[in-house]
Amino acid sequence: LPVAYTSVSFCSSSSAAVIINIMSVTDAQRKRFSEMFDVFDEDGNGMFEVDDLILGLKKIAAVRGLSEDSPAFKEQEAVSRATYSAFLKDADNDGDGKISREEIIQWFGKNTHAPRYEDLWPLYQQMMNAFFRSLDVDGNGLVSWDEYRQYYRGFDQKNSDENVKNHFMWISKGKDEFDLSDFQRIIHDYVTAPGHSPTYDALPHCHMKPHPSA
Repeated sequence: LPVAYTSVSFCSSSSAAVIINIMSVTDAQRKRFSEMFDVFDEDGNGMFEVDDLILGLKKIAAVRGLSEDSPAFKEQEAVSRATYSAFLKDADNDGDGKISREEIIQWFGKNTHAPRYEDLWPLYQQMMNAFFRSLDVDGNGLVSWDEYRQYYRGFDQKNSDENVKNHFMWISKGKDEFDLSDFQRIIHDYVTAPGHSPTYDALPHCHMKPHPSA
């Protein structure tokens, strides 16, 4: 059971060693990063906690018909907890053991000037590469429409297949599948675009609207 943010171990540096220029985050970026916090905050209590990852894991397990008592689920639950602990070390600036909306905005803000995907913060690269693998259910290096739709349905039952398909086609540039390079392209745009970023609307879990070019 692959799941976003849970497939790798992280070697992270202390967030105290990173100088954050909050003024470098534009209003548009702040809005995107704030809305991404709402994605992370599964239970809606105003903080991103490890329980939010576990709740997301359970939703995906339900969609994919995997028992929470299965070895695969238990393994991913353990990895999710370890991943959150690594993320907490980087993002929890006030040391309260939780990640707030402002801390998420600051954490994303560290990457706003990266000229290439490869220049993004290493921890973020690892998380997003793991995210791609969570979409790629059969592990063939490509994400199909069925895989994308199945993953998204684990988090949101309200959006129509038409909306989700529009975003899939935008990410894949009209192809039947998209690969890691396609995914990295939209991730880089999401983080670094100073103004409106249509990439944000194309990411799974987000409040989705049909992209005008889809």
